[in-house]
Amino acid sequence: MSIPEKGTQFTGSIGHLIFILAVGAAAIIIFILIVLFRKKKIAKNKALEGFVKHASTFEGLYEPLYLMASNAIKYKAGIIGDWAARTKNLNDAPEYREYWSKKLNDFDKWDNIQGIKKAKELISFVQNAGIKRDTSAGVVWRTNDKVIEKDVIGDKNV
Repeated sequence: MSIPEKGTQFTGSIGHLIFILAVGAAAIIIFILIVLFRKKKIAKNKALEGFVKHASTFEGLYEPLYLMASNAIKYKAGIIGDWAARTKNLNDAPEYREYWSKKLNDFDKWDNIQGIKKAKELISFVQNAGIKRDTSAGVVWRTNDKVIEKDVIGDKNV
């Protein structure tokens, strides 16, 4: 058996230790990210559930919101402001209220680009909740089993 050169075994041990620590740290970071992602997804799902229960609260705002999100009309702070006020008043849907209150906080300071972006995010949320726009007989916003908003304003009246 030969004697290893001075420092060879020590350097190898440190290299292995650093590698093991790096892999361990990466595993911990991945675990934390998975936990945070799941928490965020659960919060969004609870917000969706709370929203569906109160979908009719937002009657009169679906079509203007859709028109803004579609760039058919410019951003109107009043529409988002009305949505934000109705959201704030939903006392029995805390997950929904918490999820959107922060996102709609400065609606009156948004420019057209920020407003359209937020309208798109909000209408996507509405559609993910199962509320769809149906134009087969006028404009109707509905879930599978009930009409939420019917024969609302057209593009030119907003």
